[in-house]
Amino acid sequence: METRALTIHCEGAVPVSLSDTKDHQVPPSGHVRIHVATLDELVERTDRYHGLLDKGELERLTRFKFDADRQRFLLGHGLLREVIGQVLNTD
Repeated sequence: METRALTIHCEGAVPVSLSDTKDHQVPPSGHVRIHVATLDELVERTDRYHGLLDKGELERLTRFKFDADRQRFLLGHGLLREVIGQVLNTD
């Protein structure tokens, strides 16, 4: 198996409000977009994100032993669904 180096070129972070939807489009070929948020920034969305999870995600959510792990899973998956929805222009 051939080993290939991974080279990452960064233009720097560009702060974007979580409510800012104008820049949520599919990135050009060869580019990626990385979304970063803290749990503190997302905690007010807990109820909304809970409503976005599917049955399997809700079942998995109940299996976490610690509240912090449940919160991280819920907010992470909720944010993922929100971003994908914005990119696909759907709820």
